[in-house]
Amino acid sequence: MFGAEDRIFTKRRIRLYAVSVAVAIAAVSAWEFLHGRSVIDPAGKPVCIDFCAIWVTRNFASSSEPIRADDYPVFSAAQASAACAD
Repeated sequence: MFGAEDRIFTKRRIRLYAVSVAVAIAAVSAWEFLHGRSVIDPAGKPVCIDFCAIWVTRNFASSSEPIRADDYPVFSAAQASAACAD
């Protein structure tokens, strides 16, 4: 088993894997940017992404009233104040 690992995880291959991931991320980012999709809207404000909802939910979970996360108007207001509004 260790022999196979030694052949798979060589310095050259690990470098190749890292460069391949970086190139793939750059290509996808360029594709999204060229097609008008970004995490920044045309007005320069951040677009609501999944992280915003997770971040706001975490804030509610650590508060004294975590049940308020289920109250949509309160949750929406919290997202808007966190610059995550649609």
